[in-house]
Amino acid sequence: MRRFLYYLPGVMGVNSRMLSSRGLISRFTAGGGRLIEHGCSTSVEGPHSIDTPRPIGCIVHPSLRPARYEPSRQRWAQYAGVKFCVGLEDIGLPPAPADLERDTGLAGYPITLGDGNSWRVPLLRRWDNHSLTHVCALPQSIQRRPMGGKGSFVPTVRPEFAELHAIADSIFERFLANATISTDELFTRVAELLAVNYRVGPEEVELLGLLTPESALGCLQLAIDAPGMRRCGEAMARAGICTRQTPRPREEKDFTAETQSPQSSEGKISSSPGSPSVASEEAKTLAAAAAPAEDGGGPG
Repeated sequence: MRRFLYYLPGVMGVNSRMLSSRGLISRFTAGGGRLIEHGCSTSVEGPHSIDTPRPIGCIVHPSLRPARYEPSRQRWAQYAGVKFCVGLEDIGLPPAPADLERDTGLAGYPITLGDGNSWRVPLLRRWDNHSLTHVCALPQSIQRRPMGGKGSFVPTVRPEFAELHAIADSIFERFLANATISTDELFTRVAELLAVNYRVGPEEVELLGLLTPESALGCLQLAIDAPGMRRCGEAMARAGICTRQTPRPREEKDFTAETQSPQSSEGKISSSPGSPSVASEEAKTLAAAAAPAEDGGGPG
């Protein structure tokens, strides 16, 4: 198992409370918040750039296999505002998605990132070919509407996914507006998406060199099912369905991430100028035409 190591200065042991206080609990939890098997190796050496009056500390790691501080074969980094150092245990064998995948996660689209591996971006919004709208793809439960009355029970996003639901709204609004997004926010949002299915945070994403401006914007587009929307537009064109609100089918390249210029610190989340709007009979024809082929093409 390839893994990240986490150095905590001035600490002799860890428990779940310690991991939470240091901002590491998400790196050691599986689906449902269950702690994965992990160990703690005392170390009299370490990346001591974090201020501490005590030179001794410990290295926390997934699995019970002991770990050591070996700077000649490892790469360590400390980031502003965090209470730990994170390191690659072996520079030549960095963790792959299979080493970091949570046992339960969300379905989504695969995308090849900077390490050459395929990572799964969770699908937050799904394009529905029948209603011709984007619908929530996050897990929901049936809840009572706050004010009661007729139709008082409605599907509601489960509380543990409320933050992701807000992220989906933000991405979707920017997508429709063809808005710009700062590099800082872009990186943070994609790191949050990857953390849904993998035990990573911004620090691990950076150490692995996963993101470019283009791939990061591509991740945001996949999270709101831009490929599904593109397939819909292409199917409308094939079926000869067109209304004043119908966007022109865009080329494949238009749905990859774009940046304003190589020097820019911002990027654009490409979108069509509007959403398809067709009559019900046309929608039925479109739904059949836009269905993904048997060999795939949709999120998995």
